[in-house]
Amino acid sequence: MKRIQEEKLIAELFLNIKNRRKKSNPLRIAEICKILSEKYGSPKKLAEKLDVSYETIRSFLKLLELPEPVQQLIKNGKIGFDVGQRIARIPSPKKQIEVAKSVIGLNAHDAREVIQYIIRQPNASPQSVKKRLLRHKKKNYTILLLPLEEELYEKLKEKSKSKNISVESLILELIKGRLRK
Repeated sequence: MKRIQEEKLIAELFLNIKNRRKKSNPLRIAEICKILSEKYGSPKKLAEKLDVSYETIRSFLKLLELPEPVQQLIKNGKIGFDVGQRIARIPSPKKQIEVAKSVIGLNAHDAREVIQYIIRQPNASPQSVKKRLLRHKKKNYTILLLPLEEELYEKLKEKSKSKNISVESLILELIKGRLRK
């Protein structure tokens, strides 16, 4: 590799890794990391040269291990670097593709929640996890503090125990039943 070409690649990497404001294709950065890691002998040596953590370089390199459909979603800006590198933690390439497609359009926080759930429950359907997440996100809740006399609370506790539900769930059930009448 020519010295000028090497310096250009280092400059591009430095700008994209150190300067968070610059938007670039994460896969391009990953490719540069791969080229320079091979040139310097390891990702650790590249990290030292750039004065960044090894984990940063490793995260970019993990993107190159993703199946082609997932890489295309990253290239096209459908999913971001953070989401892509989290998807890389899923062992099955088939599941990686399925999850990547399911998180398109979600913000990074919601996508992370879906991915984390799938990592813990690999047999779960990413689409159903996404639907469940969004269903709960769309609801607005109001917290109500309700002073209850001890005697009434004890009756509610007994009733909830017999129904094998929490006192809170019993109260909600009672309120919903009254409102339907």
